[in-house]
Amino acid sequence: VNGGEAPVISANGKLLLFIREVGGKGSLWLKPLEPLQTAGVTAEESRLVAADYDVLEAAVDRDGREIIFAAQPRGRPELFTLDRASSRISQTTFGFAARYPAISPDGLWLAYSKLNQGSWQISLKSRNGEGSGERQLTHGQCNTTYPAWTPDSKDLVYATDCGRGLGL
Repeated sequence: VNGGEAPVISANGKLLLFIREVGGKGSLWLKPLEPLQTAGVTAEESRLVAADYDVLEAAVDRDGREIIFAAQPRGRPELFTLDRASSRISQTTFGFAARYPAISPDGLWLAYSKLNQGSWQISLKSRNGEGSGERQLTHGQCNTTYPAWTPDSKDLVYATDCGRGLGL
């Protein structure tokens, strides 16, 4: 992918999401990874979200029907959901800065980092409407970012600067 950044592959291995900068702001793109059914036709890249959103990161569900992305169209990073069937974008988080979305491979959970009193903390939210909404998993005066799920959707791995210098 020419000029692509921050690649994400769907859990089923069929889709590649990536960010491409346009005028210093991120736009979100998709490229199918499987050959199209028609012989001789190559998979084309398509822009999903324009640069005016200033996309930072993205996650895709297993089948590629729904994409959750972090963007800052109004200056503060927030999470948005893109329904690929309708191309409808809706805001997912409200009232706080949020980044680094990660959808569990089973599609039931969304993990992300939420800015809480000056530090990024990992939060967990049910995607099927069950449960008690959002739950903060990490605490402390340090940053926890980039959550990633294990293939069985039972554990999260994340980056942290707890006990170290910021950004290390």
